[in-house]
Amino acid sequence: MDTEFVLLHNRRDLTQRCIELLNSEWPRSQGLRERNLAQSSDDLPCSIVLLERSRSGKERVVGYCKISRVLGMPDSVIVESVVVAIESRGQGLGRRLMENMEDTAQRFGFKKVYLSTHDKVGFYKRLGYDYSESVSVLKPSTVKINDSLLKKLDAKVLPNFSKTMLDMISNGPNMSSPVAPSHGRVSADCQNGHILAPPAAPSSHLRDMSLCDAQPPSNIPPPPSNIPP
Repeated sequence: MDTEFVLLHNRRDLTQRCIELLNSEWPRSQGLRERNLAQSSDDLPCSIVLLERSRSGKERVVGYCKISRVLGMPDSVIVESVVVAIESRGQGLGRRLMENMEDTAQRFGFKKVYLSTHDKVGFYKRLGYDYSESVSVLKPSTVKINDSLLKKLDAKVLPNFSKTMLDMISNGPNMSSPVAPSHGRVSADCQNGHILAPPAAPSSHLRDMSLCDAQPPSNIPPPPSNIPP
């Protein structure tokens, strides 16, 4: 069988199959998945799809990941929701998916890729990733990632990606140094989409980063109580 990588916004007909693959790992509502995947674009976030094609031409979605901008760091992206279909694992597709993601990030002009992992640290270290300080994902609701891994890419930032990030409030400090030494903390798992705080944190920190909601900044007043539902 042949394989091919495509960007979801160039193949919107694959949306439902991507939803099924994601929900096989992390069940979410149909509407929430549709809204999330509809955001894919060249301007990021960008969903990358790995297709398997039989000799008869039948296509099957066997891999997925998404890259998003990092708040305050216009040369960086973070990869999230990395998943390979259960029946297709053990064939090196996870490595190929990550390599294609890095190529895509380079084509867009980014120089660094972040991710968060819990039990796949060895896999990502073999791909060249190392420990870093926390970063925040640029989303409609900014999400802080406490523990992350970083890989530098040999790329130059293109002019259209050099603009200042949107005026959004970060939930945590931005990185001042691209790579920080390991403090013995367990990072979180991007292979299964879950984010874990350091080991002492409660299990409620398990998140699918493609869909989790960040806590709003504390200086935003609550909405008026007389607004109808």
